[in-house]
Amino acid sequence: MAEVLDTWPTIVRTRQSRYPWSDWTNGQIWQVRSGQDFESNIKTFVQGLYAYGKRHGLKVEVRTDPQNDVAVFRFVPGAQMTSSPVSANDGTADPV
Repeated sequence: MAEVLDTWPTIVRTRQSRYPWSDWTNGQIWQVRSGQDFESNIKTFVQGLYAYGKRHGLKVEVRTDPQNDVAVFRFVPGAQMTSSPVSANDGTADPV
């Protein structure tokens, strides 16, 4: 039966995060590889980076190399997220 409480109960969360977010959000540039650092495909992993950044008010900068199953990213303070595709021709960022 439902009951009325006087205060909010303390809830202990036991779920462990799949990724070391506290490390990855320290402002450093991280390179991760599918199969080693994450199990999903790169596109799904990058979507997870964007979602985490949005929930925590962080900007995330991302570069991917799908041929080698690698993603490189950095979280920085700020609510906007960016992704700059890299041209295969000259290695410079394409205008956004």
